[in-house]
Amino acid sequence: MTTAIAMRRCEQRRAEIIEAVREGRIAVGLNIATVAELACIKIIGRKKAHAIVAGRPYATVEEVARVRGIGRKAVAILRQVATA
Repeated sequence: MTTAIAMRRCEQRRAEIIEAVREGRIAVGLNIATVAELACIKIIGRKKAHAIVAGRPYATVEEVARVRGIGRKAVAILRQVATA
């Protein structure tokens, strides 16, 4: 398998994961998700996603509330779609 084919498959898989996150079919791991995956969550944009990544690790989803800009509403949504 060439590098170009492997890279294309990797990008396709990443796109599939991001779509599944958007649709709520899979949970996002706050401690392992990429900025792009976190940014797909309703109410979390790229800026908050970067802040979440910078604030790792999290023992519980509720701990993400310590990130500036993440309030009760965001934590409630994250409880539904994320894991620590």
